[in-house]
Amino acid sequence: MDSQSQQARAAIHTAGVLAGAVGLLSPIPGPDAALIAPIQAILVLRLASVYGVRPSAAALKSAGYAALGQVVGKGSARVLTAFVPGLGSIARSVHQESGQPCLRLRYGD
Repeated sequence: MDSQSQQARAAIHTAGVLAGAVGLLSPIPGPDAALIAPIQAILVLRLASVYGVRPSAAALKSAGYAALGQVVGKGSARVLTAFVPGLGSIARSVHQESGQPCLRLRYGD
């Protein structure tokens, strides 16, 4: 495995552990999005750095809007799922685990 792949794997693993720790330690689903979004943004910037890609200002702005949308979306979902007991927990579990299969398909393991 080449050095870039090893650095990418390390960045992805670190971000995954940090995001998992935030999810584990934050019992309230809305505020954790505000903590996970920067972890994801740093991961994207780290991967871009590893592969020598310089993101444009428009790409960075778009990523910021996506992170904001995630925070607002999770907060809205929390409010909406609060009316059905257990539904919020199921929705959060599905959302948090949905990224792992995509990474496994791309990078193996």
